[in-house]
Amino acid sequence: MSSVLSSFFSRDPRTSFPYSLPTETFTVLTQELINVGKSLKKSEPQEKATCFWTLNANSTSLKIQAQKLKTLRHPNVLAYLDSLEVEGSFYLITEPCRPLAYYLSETKLTSTQLELVVSWGLYQVLNCLKFLHNEAKLSQNNMRNAIFVTSSGDWKLAAFQNSGSLSSPQVDLNDLASVVLQIFTKNDSLDISSPSALSKIPKRIHPLYKRLCAKLRSVMTVGDILNECRANGGFMKNKFVDTLLFLDEFQLREAPEKQSFFVRLNTNLELFPEDIARNKILPKLIHTYEYGDAGAHILLPMFKLGKLLDEDEYQQRIVPCLVKLFSSSDRTTRLFFLIDHGCHGYKNKSDRIFRNFLGFWFFEFFGVKLLEKIDEFSSRLKPQVVNDKIYPNLITGFLDSNSAVRESTVKAIVSFADKLNYNHLNNDLMKYLAKLQGSDPEPSIRTNTTICLGKIGCFIDASHRQRILISAFTRALKDPFPPARLSGVIALSATQQYFSLNEVAQKVLPNLSPLAVDPEKQVRDQTFKALSGFLEKLQKASDNPELIAEMEAQVKAGGKVGLLSGDKVPHWAGWAIKAISGKFYKSTTPTPETTTTEQQNVREVSSTKIENEKNISKGNVVNKMEDKKEATQNINKNISAISDGWGDEELSENGEEEEEENQKYKKMLAK
Repeated sequence: MSSVLSSFFSRDPRTSFPYSLPTETFTVLTQELINVGKSLKKSEPQEKATCFWTLNANSTSLKIQAQKLKTLRHPNVLAYLDSLEVEGSFYLITEPCRPLAYYLSETKLTSTQLELVVSWGLYQVLNCLKFLHNEAKLSQNNMRNAIFVTSSGDWKLAAFQNSGSLSSPQVDLNDLASVVLQIFTKNDSLDISSPSALSKIPKRIHPLYKRLCAKLRSVMTVGDILNECRANGGFMKNKFVDTLLFLDEFQLREAPEKQSFFVRLNTNLELFPEDIARNKILPKLIHTYEYGDAGAHILLPMFKLGKLLDEDEYQQRIVPCLVKLFSSSDRTTRLFFLIDHGCHGYKNKSDRIFRNFLGFWFFEFFGVKLLEKIDEFSSRLKPQVVNDKIYPNLITGFLDSNSAVRESTVKAIVSFADKLNYNHLNNDLMKYLAKLQGSDPEPSIRTNTTICLGKIGCFIDASHRQRILISAFTRALKDPFPPARLSGVIALSATQQYFSLNEVAQKVLPNLSPLAVDPEKQVRDQTFKALSGFLEKLQKASDNPELIAEMEAQVKAGGKVGLLSGDKVPHWAGWAIKAISGKFYKSTTPTPETTTTEQQNVREVSSTKIENEKNISKGNVVNKMEDKKEATQNINKNISAISDGWGDEELSENGEEEEEENQKYKKMLAK
């Protein structure tokens, strides 16, 4: 029994202490000979901390600091976590932080960023002094060594071992003036009363600096200084401070304010250093998106800041938000998502009507913008996430009644093609693309579907690739829309290595030849290039039979490699590869003199859509959603009846109409 008790009382308390104790320092507070090092919570290693410790048994300053930090609670007072005294050493654990001087020396800031960071930091320090002077009735009395910067860029006060009852704010304010002078001069020996001191700091901070240097009779209260600095023209009245204060007060703001704030935020992110952007702004955005009512505009700055995260952090913090977004990608679901989560605060009947219209407009605007920004995050998504959680919702965009969403979905799928599994890529996706290319009323969508297939052709399984590509591209050659025909010519040339010699002779050349007399000169020019190239390929095989095996091997070549990574690209196909690897076709509004019948139809369809949107603003949201649901079900039935969409001549439901449009187009050109 005695041995058990002896063992219990002799146990080292450091083993049961919840935080790790560092063996290395990253800096030393020279005035008190206090070491500063990194720590973490043993039970949750992702929770970081900072450890202050001294090995001097006679030093009491750190103990006093710990006692003061326990009792002082304020957002800008360094947060106390724990403490330990053992074998003549005392350890103080706080939230992660660095001394101000160390932070400024380690952080790379431009001169503009430095001024903005200082304006935010001084705002926080003065806010804390206001609390100390007015509420706690304390004077800090050690401002030169009291400022620490957290991992999120917040300035907080500690080092309260010399604090005492408040007699005048002058001591703390004068000391803060010394801190400002030291920041901009890197000289801690220069006195604030020196005539040359003012010339060494930026002009924008001169009024504040003079207030901090004021003598006893003219000294202002901290509250008055803060009000003056936050007034128009003040040092702390800038986008940097305004943004961070808005985030701190986010829950108190109205929904319209939040919407406009996030629109502005996306253009102001360049102002912020990486630590503030990554550890202060981004977590607030993620939390607000998950639990708040910020609306869709929060996502653009959130994705932009997500680039600052390493792979593990990105998977933990950003990917769940993406999955949540795409899980609401159904037309009706996303419509109500934006209305419910983006338009709170509308009380009366007229406001609710406006809310319905605004929610629909947000969907039209943001749904497309998200798909256009897909390259910014698609590379960070793992194949399993894409196939299980993103793709099933993304493909609903192919069926959307809004042409902009359909077109953006076609463009977006290119970014995910290399991550799709066999069934999604070679079976399911091909059905949707076949339907769009064969019968979509929008000519730009048919054009971009052909370009899309040219871009992802290298990922299609070799056993299906030749049949799918030849069928799709030769269909494009017969499209009444000139850019669609042009895209077919370019796509055939860019993917020439995937076609056997027999297919080139029997299918590619016979389908290309009619375009040699195409009404559009640009189509004719590219057709002659393609014809010459394919004939050159056949001529080469005829003159060098030993190369036939190598050429045919490329047709069945496996592996997910891009178009530009081919080892043996013939010179005649280089222009096509460059073209197909570039941007998608962008539709433009034609002039009245050159308006084709088909383009006029497109305009009429657009006018109808505008009228429909107006109807939505009048309260007809439910009827529109029911119509969309029925249309989606009909399209799904049509798609399910298709094998894989390629080689089925009957798929083109508007074949006669297209031929009629083609004849009208030719007559128009003749006139």
